Amino acid sequence: GNFLEARFHFKKVIDLEPFDWSTMYNLARTFEEIGDYETSRTYYNKTLRLQPYHTESFLGRGRTYWKDSLFNEAYVDLKNAVMYAPHMVEAQYLLGVCLLKLGENREALEALENCLELDKDHLNAMYHRGIARARTGDIFGAIYDFGNSIKKDQNFIMAYYNRAKCFMAINYWRVAINDLNKTIELSGPDDAYARRGYCYLKI
Repeated sequence: GNFLEARFHFKKVIDLEPFDWSTMYNLARTFEEIGDYETSRTYYNKTLRLQPYHTESFLGRGRTYWKDSLFNEAYVDLKNAVMYAPHMVEAQYLLGVCLLKLGENREALEALENCLELDKDHLNAMYHRGIARARTGDIFGAIYDFGNSIKKDQNFIMAYYNRAKCFMAINYWRVAINDLNKTIELSGPDDAYARRGYCYLKI
């Protein structure tokens, strides 16, 4: 879209109608789309002052915090978004990923489960549920999620890589090598070579 023109017109509307919260929200979205997250948050804040329960603004502001790696702040907004609108797939997904970043793995698992109940084909939620399962000790569940992620995207580097780590955790060295081969073929993390060498050492 032509975000610069959109920004110009939305600002004109706000100059005339300073309490037009829907235009305020659209301006926040426009700044988010052009990557100016700080200004975007300013307008999300103004929208929420006018509409304190506007779920999309909690989601949008949380998303900008998430993009800026401000995960504690993102968590608060995404939690509010989910509280007011538990059916929002994106809010459930981002909340799950945010919780993973904060090391809250069981809570992350719950949010990602909720996301997948709403959209069973959500590729990134499936992959990140695999991460949460691995971190909480459900290795076979993680392998299942990484495997389904690969079925949906055969070039999903990190799914191969993390499935290999799971196979290594249960001493399945040969199948781990297969996944590490694919990781290396797709230019994945550099330590895939070291992991593959360790697997060869063990067989």
